[in-house]
Amino acid sequence: FALPALLPMISPDLHLTDFQGALLTSGYSYLYALALVPVGLLADKLDRPKLLAVGLMLWSTLSIVSSGAKSFGDLLITRTGFAIAQAAQNPVSFSLIPDLFPANKSTALAGYNCAIYLGRALSFASLLAAHRVSAASKIPGGKIPAVGTMAEAAAGNAGDDSVALSMVPLDALDLQRMSIIYTAGDMAAVTPLYNYNF
Repeated sequence: FALPALLPMISPDLHLTDFQGALLTSGYSYLYALALVPVGLLADKLDRPKLLAVGLMLWSTLSIVSSGAKSFGDLLITRTGFAIAQAAQNPVSFSLIPDLFPANKSTALAGYNCAIYLGRALSFASLLAAHRVSAASKIPGGKIPAVGTMAEAAAGNAGDDSVALSMVPLDALDLQRMSIIYTAGDMAAVTPLYNYNF
């Protein structure tokens, strides 16, 4: 799930076009959706825990392999395999969890579904942290840039690498310069808009 967020950083290195970026993200989603049907049928016929283990092993391996991709073709092959391998997750989990927790099916399924979104949030948070560390490696002395102030973010005076996440009053938002992550009361957590140069 981190690839869409990583795309702006890896596109220049791999010389990806907009179409190729779309194929890597949207194409993955379509292939994943198509793979759910045959993998779901396999989940009805095979040992579900073993199928899930094989899927987990494959998608973990392909995730590692994709980190060394040197071209669009490399990334496309690993993303294709990743979509098919990850298709084992939901059919197996949605049938296995009620069997494992017969008295608390709804609670167990709710926990599973929440864990998916928590994992995605952690994925994006680790990506943001990696970007900040990467930005620090480009600064003499290697110091990680400080998080900017609300006033800098609201005024748009902070450079791209100086503001990771700031709280800004809702009435001071400039959506031309910042993206809303979440709101809390009359404040919004924002990040600067980056120019991805696609």
